[in-house]
Amino acid sequence: LESGGKVQYALDSAIVRTTDPYVPMDTGTLAQTVRGVGTGRIEYIQPYARYQYYGMAMLAPNGSAYAQLGETKHLSGEVLHYNKEKHPLAGAFWFERSKAENLDSWIAEAKKAVG
Repeated sequence: LESGGKVQYALDSAIVRTTDPYVPMDTGTLAQTVRGVGTGRIEYIQPYARYQYYGMAMLAPNGSAYAQLGETKHLSGEVLHYNKEKHPLAGAFWFERSKAENLDSWIAEAKKAVG
């Protein structure tokens, strides 16, 4: 039941697997670079993951979509439009939307791992 344990790994794996259809998909890089399975803290590590997750464009302090080295981008309020050709459920807040649909199956996976 601890981080790195069999149950945590099973739960995290189920979350990643069932959440994948909700993750925006173009080339697949975002979903393929998920990290933390088995730790209880799943992260999508691409630099653009944050703005994709929140569904808003991010801008540099000068209003540009491109930040200079050391600059921090901020959410602009400009809503993103997701391509749903490959993942029809793709959109912002993919974890929360997946959880709303899949929580019972996640619990079942964890129970199965416990035995």
